This record gives sequence, C-alpha cells and structure tokens, in this order.
Amino acid sequence: MISGGLKTEEKKPVRASESRNAHIIVAYDGSEQSLKALRLAVKISAALDSKLTVAYACEESKCSEDLLEEAKLILKSSGMNGDAKILPYDSTTSSPASEIISFARQISAHLIVVGATGSSCKEYCNLGSTAASIAINSPISVLIVR
Repeated sequence: MISGGLKTEEKKPVRASESRNAHIIVAYDGSEQSLKALRLAVKISAALDSKLTVAYACEESKCSEDLLEEAKLILKSSGMNGDAKILPYDSTTSSPASEIISFARQISAHLIVVGATGSSCKEYCNLGSTAASIAINSPISVLIVR
C-alpha cells in the first residue's frame, strides 16, 4: 500500500498491436497546463487509435458543467470521439488525484496524462500537488505535461 491508502497493482505496458484497445485518461481542470495536457493526449490518442476520456475531478459544490463542455468542444474540434466525465468528490474524504486514479482503475486505463500544475498552483509551483500525487500513487503510467 502507498501513501494515501491507495493500493498498487502492476499493469503490463501497452504494445503497438494492442493500442487500439488502449484507454487514455487526461485530467482536466480548465488550467493552462491541463489544456496543454489535453492537447497532447489528443495527439497521442490519435496516433495510437486509442480511446480518450477527459476526467474533471472537482469538489461536489464547485463542479462546473462549463469546463466539461469546454473539454468536449476541444475533443470535437480535434476530430476525437472521446468521453468527458465529471468526478465529484467530498474534500473531507478524497482528492482530485484519488478520484482520477480510482476512475482510471475502474475503466482499466493504460495511461493518465496530467498537467504539471493545475488551477490551484500558479507560477510558484514546479509540480502541483495533484500531479505529484497521481505520479506517486498511480498503478499505471503517468505522463506529466509542462
């Protein structure tokens, strides 16, 4: 078990012949870094012909349908037929990182793409707490985008 009570399990790397069954998740919160992550995830998903899901983890009282619609519009304008999902959580018992990792496990994702910093971490952070927590605790590969 790793910090935060998250269990780890090993996954095999995705082979080129299996990429059509690969599933990529991109964490999105509307920040500049998450937009960069989304754009890169679109390119990777298109190159691998894999499934792409945008995951927007937000406190239950602060979720914005507008952000989810923005992500869907970016997918559509990129020619992607991906999904976008809101992952509401209670901040007293969970976090964006925990929700994204849990969702990745639930859908058997092969890769999580996340911006280096998010909306709560501006110029003073090299790596945001959500990106760091996902990188440390995820049982699957994580791509951190700068």
